[in-house]
Amino acid sequence: MLGESATGSANYELLGQCEAELKAIEAAGDVVSVVAAMRGREGSAGVQETACWALINLIINYGENKTRAGIAGAVEAVAAAMRAHVGSAGVQEAACSALTNLNFDNKGNSSRAGAAGAIEAVAVAMRAHAESAGVQEAACKALTHLTFGDAENKTRAGIAGAVEAVAAAMRAHVGSAHLQEAAFSALTNLNFDNKGNSSRAGAAGAIEAVAVAMRVHAESAGVQEAACCALKNLISSDESEIRAVAAGALEAVVAAMRAYARSAGLQEAACRALANLSVNDENEIRAGVVGAVEAVAEAMGAHAETAGVQEAACYALGNLSVNKENSTRAGNVGAVESVVGAMRTHAGSACVQEAACCALKNLSVNDGKNKTRAGNVGAVEAVVTAMRMHAEGASVQKAACCALFNLTSANAETNRTRAQNAGAMKAAVAAMRKHTRNKYLQEAGCRALRNMNIGGGKHNVRAGNVGAVEAVVAAMRTHARDASVQARACGALRNLTNGVAEADKESRTRAGDAGAIEATVAAMRAHTAYADLQERACGVLRNLTTSSVQNEIRAANAGAIEAIVTAMSVHADCVLVQETASIAIRNLTSGNVKYTTRAGTLGAVEALVEAMRRHTDSPGVQSSACVALYFLTEDNAENKTRALHEGAKGLAKAALKTHPNNKRVVHEARDLLTQLG
Repeated sequence: MLGESATGSANYELLGQCEAELKAIEAAGDVVSVVAAMRGREGSAGVQETACWALINLIINYGENKTRAGIAGAVEAVAAAMRAHVGSAGVQEAACSALTNLNFDNKGNSSRAGAAGAIEAVAVAMRAHAESAGVQEAACKALTHLTFGDAENKTRAGIAGAVEAVAAAMRAHVGSAHLQEAAFSALTNLNFDNKGNSSRAGAAGAIEAVAVAMRVHAESAGVQEAACCALKNLISSDESEIRAVAAGALEAVVAAMRAYARSAGLQEAACRALANLSVNDENEIRAGVVGAVEAVAEAMGAHAETAGVQEAACYALGNLSVNKENSTRAGNVGAVESVVGAMRTHAGSACVQEAACCALKNLSVNDGKNKTRAGNVGAVEAVVTAMRMHAEGASVQKAACCALFNLTSANAETNRTRAQNAGAMKAAVAAMRKHTRNKYLQEAGCRALRNMNIGGGKHNVRAGNVGAVEAVVAAMRTHARDASVQARACGALRNLTNGVAEADKESRTRAGDAGAIEATVAAMRAHTAYADLQERACGVLRNLTTSSVQNEIRAANAGAIEAIVTAMSVHADCVLVQETASIAIRNLTSGNVKYTTRAGTLGAVEALVEAMRRHTDSPGVQSSACVALYFLTEDNAENKTRALHEGAKGLAKAALKTHPNNKRVVHEARDLLTQLG
């Protein structure tokens, strides 16, 4: 018998030693010993792999051990093992699994992992073992937890090529449902609030890969839900939205909703994906065609008690209903009623209330039937209740004001009455007072007040009682540089001070005392280029100087005449500006020699004549300009000379020929001709 060689004996001895070490690691009852073993045998792939699995067993479901492991250097040891044994699929899979557990719900370990280069190691592992589904799945799970709530790690992952690696894994292992689900979770976190990673994902084909996986694994609820979550975060631009729809994502999401109608988690994720997929016009149309509206409405009905589903569905409906046909579909399938029902069921949820108000805003814009439905099922009252319950939430208040604006628009007198009875004006004013610095809320509040006060009279009484005028003027002062706020505020003031009833006179006095005239003139000076603002501002000045000597004085002192003439000059081609400005000049100058002279000096006569010349087809401009010129030239030789020189007489005659059947034009033009002689 041959004797055993010295070399063979040494090998057996080394093997036995390794086996003993591995058994010792497996039997270790504390993380410190495992980490020590990893540091002592960095060159042994077997030791490193076994140690990683041992760590998992010690920390899974044991939060304290997870923290101890982090302090003991486990994260760094695992990252080092990955770098030392890049070629070992076993080490890489075990290490990725260890990182998943070490970083789950542990921010300290996530920070350590980022600093130790663990993210880069995971990306390297994915490229090195692209053929191994096990490594790829484990790596995706690790990335999910390494980047959750950690902006720095998210950025590191993007730079290291993790996004591209995940997309590649999805394409290489399309048949693995578990891997696809893990990849979706990784993409969800990698792309959340990170535009760089979203761009990388788009370029890497991640969106298309998600759509493919949804079709391949239609039978897996887990894959479908995770895919919808990923799509929500992947859609961050028009380009990505177009790419997703081209890949069939809309159809896939709607199919998932139909197939798993009972899954609240999937329905919520799908609705959030639809909200992002339905932002541009073409996609809204396509979503409607494939049944997205109906699917969302069904989700709301099936999961009425789930706040998350209701919130997500409301946002989806809000975006889908920007399209008129989708809005009609939504109304026909009971979406309006479902939204109001969600507001009642989840009255305490600010998120649901905000989303529901956004949905109501779009469902009722330019859709009379939906507006009526909403009013009949208590939408106005629900919105006001939301405002009262969530007074601290500026976003809720803004969304509610936007909803009230559309619900109480021009042809919705019944809803305006409902709004008054429910205390909507008081709620809107309270919101404006509470959130004075929020320009978006101030704008929305002004718009709501404007519509709720259409018609004046009793509306203005209530508005006056709750301090609406003062709130609007305060908004104008606080946001003087914002043209949009100023325009909306002028629109509100115009309605708040319109009418001939005694209440309207009181409103005009209140507005004058509150500084509305000065604020309006300041807005005109600051934003001369905005025609809609100038027209509304002229309307405010017109109203405030009607039968009010005190307001006429305030307006003149504030420079209103100069501002109006400037508006007419800058916006000479705008019919509305010319007509409204003409009436404002008439109110400011009629019967007042001082103001008549000032207006003439400032170019008012020339501006009025030019308005008549440019807008011969407008009876409103012709009649308003004629009456303004009448008062400017009454007992004022200089102004009469100006008017004649500019051709006012010929234009008045032309107005008679152009509008022979318009009694007002005929009356005012004849009076002007008589005046001019």
